Amino acid sequence: MNEIVTELLKHLDEDQREDFEERAGIMQYDGGLTRDHAECLALLYLLKKYHAPLSVSYLEGTLIGKGEEHEQHR
Repeated sequence: MNEIVTELLKHLDEDQREDFEERAGIMQYDGGLTRDHAECLALLYLLKKYHAPLSVSYLEGTLIGKGEEHEQHR
């Protein structure tokens, strides 16, 4: 599972987590997506549906850190 998805799932309540699992499963099996892709899209769906606040500092730190790392390896 993607580390950002894993971190954000910690902030979901039981109903939201169930909704996430169901949505990811549908997208994976009925939509033919990989599990990782389905989970990312399911999380985006939930963020839109529940208007869940993102942990901006976590996302910025994770994404910026990965970008800097990527630039160093070029």
